[in-house]
Amino acid sequence: MLGRIYPLAVLLVFAGVLTKASCTEKGSLTFVIDDTLSMKDDINQIKSSIIKTLSVFNETSSVSDIVVVTFNNTDAQLVAKNSDEVDTALKDIKALSKNDPRNQVLSMEGLILALENSNRGSHIYVFTDASAKDHQKARIVKELCQEKQSQIYFMITGSNTKHYQDGSMATYNDIAETCSGLVYVVNKLEASKVFRLISNIVIGEEIVVYQKNFPVLLSKYNYIQFNVDQLTKDLTISMTGKNLNRVFNKDLDKSRDNIETDNFKVYNLMDVKPGKHFFKVKSESETSVVITGRSDFFFKHGFSELMPKSLNDTFLQPIADANVHLSVLVSDVGKSVEIIKAQILGMHGKPITPDLNLTNISKDFYVTPPFVTPKQRFRVVVNGRLKGSKDCCMMRFAKIPVTPLNLRDNRVLKVVIADGKEISVEYNTSLKLTCKVTAFPKPKISWLNKQGQTIDSKSSMVKYPYDYISYLEVSMLKDDQYTCSATNDIGLKSTSIAVKVKDTFTVVNTPSRAEFKYGKPGTLKCDIKSSLPINIRWYHLNEMSGIKKQVLDSKDYSISADKTELKIIKMDVDLDGKYVCQAYLVNDKKTQMELSKIVEITGLVAPKVQTHANKIGIKGAPVVLECNVTGIPMPTIKWQFRGKSGSKFEPLGETGSVLRISNVEAKHEGQYKCVAENTKAKNENITTLFIQEKPKIKGVGALTIKLGLPVDIVCRVVEGFPKPNITWFVNNSGKKFKPIAGTLDVMHIAKAEHKHTGRYKCVAQNEAGKAEHITSLTVELRPVIVTKSKSVEIIEGDAAIKIPCKVIGGPQPAITWKINDTIIKANGKYSFSEGSLIIQNPNKTEIGNYTCEAKNKLGSTNAVIEVTFEKRPSTFGTKHFVYLLYGENKNIECKAYRSKSQTLKWFDNEGELNKKSIQITKASVSNDGNYTCHVSDKQGHTETHTYIVNVGGPPKLLADNPLNDWRGEIQEIQSNCDSDAKPQATVQWKYNGKVIPDSDVQDLGVIYKWGHYTCNVSNPHGFVLKEFDVNSSVCLIPKNLKDAGYMPLPLNEDGTWANWKTSKYFFVVDAGEIITLSCPNSTDAPNSFKIFPTKTEIKANCSKEDKFVVDAGMYKVSELQCNNKYYFTNNAERIRFWFASGSFSSYGLVCFYFFLFIFYYYL
Repeated sequence: MLGRIYPLAVLLVFAGVLTKASCTEKGSLTFVIDDTLSMKDDINQIKSSIIKTLSVFNETSSVSDIVVVTFNNTDAQLVAKNSDEVDTALKDIKALSKNDPRNQVLSMEGLILALENSNRGSHIYVFTDASAKDHQKARIVKELCQEKQSQIYFMITGSNTKHYQDGSMATYNDIAETCSGLVYVVNKLEASKVFRLISNIVIGEEIVVYQKNFPVLLSKYNYIQFNVDQLTKDLTISMTGKNLNRVFNKDLDKSRDNIETDNFKVYNLMDVKPGKHFFKVKSESETSVVITGRSDFFFKHGFSELMPKSLNDTFLQPIADANVHLSVLVSDVGKSVEIIKAQILGMHGKPITPDLNLTNISKDFYVTPPFVTPKQRFRVVVNGRLKGSKDCCMMRFAKIPVTPLNLRDNRVLKVVIADGKEISVEYNTSLKLTCKVTAFPKPKISWLNKQGQTIDSKSSMVKYPYDYISYLEVSMLKDDQYTCSATNDIGLKSTSIAVKVKDTFTVVNTPSRAEFKYGKPGTLKCDIKSSLPINIRWYHLNEMSGIKKQVLDSKDYSISADKTELKIIKMDVDLDGKYVCQAYLVNDKKTQMELSKIVEITGLVAPKVQTHANKIGIKGAPVVLECNVTGIPMPTIKWQFRGKSGSKFEPLGETGSVLRISNVEAKHEGQYKCVAENTKAKNENITTLFIQEKPKIKGVGALTIKLGLPVDIVCRVVEGFPKPNITWFVNNSGKKFKPIAGTLDVMHIAKAEHKHTGRYKCVAQNEAGKAEHITSLTVELRPVIVTKSKSVEIIEGDAAIKIPCKVIGGPQPAITWKINDTIIKANGKYSFSEGSLIIQNPNKTEIGNYTCEAKNKLGSTNAVIEVTFEKRPSTFGTKHFVYLLYGENKNIECKAYRSKSQTLKWFDNEGELNKKSIQITKASVSNDGNYTCHVSDKQGHTETHTYIVNVGGPPKLLADNPLNDWRGEIQEIQSNCDSDAKPQATVQWKYNGKVIPDSDVQDLGVIYKWGHYTCNVSNPHGFVLKEFDVNSSVCLIPKNLKDAGYMPLPLNEDGTWANWKTSKYFFVVDAGEIITLSCPNSTDAPNSFKIFPTKTEIKANCSKEDKFVVDAGMYKVSELQCNNKYYFTNNAERIRFWFASGSFSSYGLVCFYFFLFIFYYYL
C-alpha cells in the first residue's frame, strides 16, 4: 500500500534550488488530493498536471520542494529523491475502491498532515469534489497555517456538489480567507487551468496588493480600488464567485495568459502604471478578489510581549486583547524605501487601531510600541515611501491575515526531561539536560540536585503561549540526581533523572598473552582509555625475582609518543616474560590502573647440522670441510677430530662453519665432528676425510716400427691412489683424438700397418685427478698414391685449378710435381696444398700430363693426371629441378656461389650466359631447359650445378563422366581423372576411403568396382581432388573370377545359352532378368551350391551390380559357388555336354569364344 505522504524533495530538476533552501527559507508546493472513489477521473488529470508543473521550477522559484498528500491512509510516508521517483509515487496514487471503509472525505486530516510536513511559507492546493466530513478540525488547520504562514487554495470540482458552494462548503471559504487563499469551483474540464495559476504563483516571490471578500449582492457590482507603486510589477487579478461578471477600465485592459471560467477568472495585467486603479465585479454568490504582484520590497512580521532583539524572539499568533509589540523584518534589495509606520487593518480593509510607529532596532529590523491585540482577525500593513520623496504611501500587506489566539482554560502542568529517567556520562564531562514544560499561565521552572540545592539554569518559551523549555548544564564528577520542577497558579509538577558517572578508566578486552617470533618485531598495546588526561609507564617483570624494571626507549624497545604502544624491536630469548602497562591520571597519580600481558617467544628452531658424510682430500692440495648449520637463534659451532689410529675426538680451535686444511697430508685422514648448539638444543654430524693422490705417468715420446711387425706402446703409472684407470686415444689424421679399445698400461699392436701411424694418448685417472702421455708411432711404408682421379678439367675463366695427389707412406713421403719432366716449383702461378698442385688463372697452355712423384727412404712412386681445357663443363654436376608456373617470375641463384672472391659462369643449352643469376620473367615453355653454373676460387676448388627448369601449371581434369549406370568398361573409371598438366600429373586413388596401391590401379573396375572413388591429381604446381560414385542398374558377371572353377554355369532362364551383352571383363545382365545358374554333376561326384547344398540349379533375378535375388535372398555372384569344380573325363564328353545344353549357334560369337575358352581349359 502506498503511504499517505509523499515529500518529493531533492528532485533532480530542483538541484539548484535546494542548494540554497536553507538560506532563502523557501516554502513547499503541496498537493492535497481527495482519493475517494468519486475523484477517480480527477486524480488521473491531477497527476498528469503535476508532472507538467515541474517544468517551471528553477533557482528563482519561490518553493524548494513538492509534497503530495492524500486524504486517507495516514499510516506511512515515502520520500522521492529524483524525478523518476516522482512519477512512481504519483502513479501509485489511486482512488479507493467502492467498498473501502476509508472512502470518506477527511479533507481536514489531509490538510493538517500537509501543513505539518511542508516548509514555512508554502503554497497548498486542495483537490476535492465534496465538503469536509471532518470540518470540526478546521480550527487546527487555521492555527497551523498561521504558524507556518502558508497559503491554502481549494479546487472544488462540481461533480459532487449540486449547488454552487452550498452551506457545507463554508469551511473551505473560511480557511481560504484565514490563510490568504481562494476557493475555485470548476468543472472537471476546467481543472487543468488551475495548474496554470500554480505555475505563475511559484515562479517568484509574491506580494499582496489587495484582498477582500464581498457578500452576496444580487445584480449589484462591487467596486474595487487599489494602488500600484513604482516597485510593484507583474500584477495578477484573481476573482472567484458564481457566474462572475467584471468591468475593467481602459488602463487595465492589457492582459495576457488569462483564465476565464464561469466561476473564476485570472488576469495577468501588462504595463500597469503607478497610481490608483478601479474596476468592478459582481456574482451570484460571495465574491473573493485577490490582487498580487512581484516586488523586491516586502516584509516578515511577528509579535512579542517583551521588546525583541530579532524576529527569532517573536511569534506569529498573539493572544487576543493582550499588550504586544509588532516586529517587522524588511527586505528591500534596492535600499530605496524609507519605512514610515505600521497599520492594523480589519478584514474590511479599514484601520482598527491607531497607526503604529516603527523604530529601527537593527539593520532592516523594526519594532512598534506595545498595543492591544484586536480580538478579531486582522491584517498587518507596513507603510513606506521612496527615499527623497514626500509622497505617501507605499503599502505592503502581510500575506496571511493574523488570527489572534483566544485562550482557553488554563493548561495542566506537564513536565518531561527529554533525556529520560537515567543517563550515564564520562567523568568530568559537561552534561546538558533538557526539560520540556507545557503550562498556562507561564510557569516558573527550576532545577535541583540530589541534596535539594537549586542549580542555575536557563528557560525560554518554545511555542507561544503554552510550550517552554529549560536547560541545565553541569560538570559531572560523581553520581547524582537532578529534578526539573515547574510551578504556576495551577500547581507544581516535577520529574527527575539519575546521572551515573562512568569509570575513569576503560579497558578494552584484549588477550592476556602475546606470541612474538624470534628476530621479528612485536608490539604491545596499552588498551586503557580515559576521558581525562593520563600518562602511561611500561614495566618488564622478572618472574623469578618479582622485580619490575621500567622499560624505556633503547636498542631493544621503542615506545610510541602517546606511550600506548611498546614495540619490541627484535624479539630475543631474554625479552620474553610479563609486561605491565600502568596508566594514571595526570592530575591524580594515585588514580591508576595496570594491565599485564605475558609475552612468549616463538620461532625458535633446534640446531640442524648438515655435512658431507665423506670428503676427498688431494695430497698436497687444500681441502675445505663445510658444516651447514640452521637453527634459531643461530647456533654456536665447534670442531673435533679423531685420526685413523685415535680412539676419541679431540677438540680443534676452529669455531666457524668452514674448516680449512691448506696442505693435505696423510696424517689429516680421519673423522671430523661438527657440533652446533643453541638455547633450544644441540646437534652434531661427522665427516670422514679420505686422502687421495693424483696419477703420474712415465713413457717414451716416439716410436718407429717396420710394416708388419708387432709393437708395444707403454704407459707406466708410477704414482696414484686409488689405482688409476687407463684409457687410450689415437689421432691418425691430425685432427681430434678418438678413443680406442684398451685399459692396460700397454697398447699392443700385433702387426703394424700404415693406418696405425699416428699419436697415441694414454690417460690415467682416479678420483684425485688425471694424467696423460702422448707417444707418436710411425709405421714405415713405401709411398702409395691413393688419388683415383686421372684427369682434371679446366673451364675457361677458372680462378684456379687443383690437381689432387693424395699420398700415404711412412715416413711421410715428399711429393714432387713435374710437367714434361720439368719439376714444378712454387711461385705466383703454382702452389701446393697437402700434396695437391694448385694452378692460378689456368688457360689453354696448362693442357698436358702432370706427374705426381712421392718418395721416402723406403722407395718412390708416381701418377700421371691429364689436364684438359673446355669452354663449358662437360658434366651437369649437382642437379636441381625448378618447376615454375606459367607467368611466374623467378630468380635462380647458384648455390655454389658464396663469395665475391669466387668466379661464376652460367651456361644454357646454347652457350655461356653473362649473368650473375638466371632471371625468368613471366615464365613460359620457352624457358624450359638446363641452366648450368660453374664456380671456382683461388684455392682451386671448383663446383658445378645444373638447374633443370620446367614451366607448366597445375592439373586440370579433362572430363566428367558420371558413372551412375556403369556397364563394365574399366577405362571409364580411370578416364574420369584424366588431366592436362605440365609436368605430367600423378594420380593417387582411394576406394571407399582406402588408398589403392599404385600396383593395383590397373585393376580399377576389375578388383575395385562399385563404390565411392577419390582421386588426387597433382603435380608440383598443385592438385585437383575429385570424388565420384560408380553404380550399375544392370548386373555384371565377371569373366575372370578368382575362383572361376567353382562358379556355376550362367544360362538363360530356360537353361539355354544366354545371348547377353559383354565387355572385356563382364557379362551384362539386365535388371529384373532371370537367369539360370547350374552346378553340373561330374561323372565322379555329384555337385551342388555351397549355400544351397540340395540344389544343382537355381534361378537368380538380377537386382543390380553383382547382386542377384535367389529365393527372396540377396546374394553376390561370388557367393553363389559350387561345392566342386565341374570337369569332364574326356573331350568327347565335354562336347556332348555343351551341345546337350542348348542351341550353341544362338549364343553368338562371344559365347563361341567363351566356349573355346572352356574347351581348351579342359583339354
